[in-house]
Amino acid sequence: MESEDIRAAVGSALVALAEGCLTTTVSLEQSQEPLQEISELALQGLTTRYQLAWRDVFRFIGALFLSLRWKADPLFLDSIKIIEAMRSKEGFEGKAEAEAVIGAAIEGVGPASVLKIIPLNLERQGPTNPGRAWLLPILKAHVKNTRLGHFKEYFVPLSERLYQKVIEGESNQTKTMELKVLETVVEQIWSLLPSYCNLPIELEKVWI
Repeated sequence: MESEDIRAAVGSALVALAEGCLTTTVSLEQSQEPLQEISELALQGLTTRYQLAWRDVFRFIGALFLSLRWKADPLFLDSIKIIEAMRSKEGFEGKAEAEAVIGAAIEGVGPASVLKIIPLNLERQGPTNPGRAWLLPILKAHVKNTRLGHFKEYFVPLSERLYQKVIEGESNQTKTMELKVLETVVEQIWSLLPSYCNLPIELEKVWI
């Protein structure tokens, strides 16, 4: 219990440092070297050596994304790839904490950067391309103050392609579970639109 208390205290101290000392304004006045060192330390914290402290490391990385915002791209995005891989392992007990970090990354650097690192893979799923429909509710909860144009460029065509598969399946009278899943996914995609409309950065020109 004592070790757990120490880890929690250190984790809280690191989160406080990230929230109070690292911001986009402060980091602009510095070279990239300090941020690179912090990034390497964060990645070390995700190794099995520090497994007992992973939840606290997750909190720290999430705080970094929210404090540094776009300055966290691309230095801290490798951590998101590792955390997503952890989350995907059967029996992993920190899914909620992992998803909270991914949500912080979406909020900090924007959905476009996160989806480059961990794509949805809704159309071509396979052993090397796992589907990540579970990301859609996280996107809905955390997308804000980003490019509304990303929804137009990425999600509108994706929803059209998926809905076309639904239409083709229905015309062949194959109302299978797969079609029901596709319909749900299309609905989830369009439920993202209000989030993208939350303080978009280029509203005046996105639909031109």
